[in-house]
Amino acid sequence: MRSEAKLNAIHNPDPHSNFRYLQTSAGEIVAEDKDDAPKNKEEPAARWRDDMEMRFLRGEDADFDYQKVDRSDEWDDRTEAERDIQDVYFQEEEPGWDVEDGKTVTGETGVQDF
Repeated sequence: MRSEAKLNAIHNPDPHSNFRYLQTSAGEIVAEDKDDAPKNKEEPAARWRDDMEMRFLRGEDADFDYQKVDRSDEWDDRTEAERDIQDVYFQEEEPGWDVEDGKTVTGETGVQDF
């Protein structure tokens, strides 16, 4: 399956992919750049997970129903939405002074700070 995936990557390059392959004259499929070749066994898996994650985030996963998630309130980040509402409120608010019985309150707060 990996060889087929590499052949597919050669014939249909993905501009968003971290993987770039070339086919040598001997028919061997190798990384485009020697620096791009994996240094250990974990690196290809990490690259693959990165590629799959970015593909999913770009909305290119044909097996996933993005509309179902987009229409559902269950996945909304309510904390961030509330924070955005508060930010708008405080940005629109004009600074002012407390007024008591029509007079601006000034002076001591009445709280000892020592």
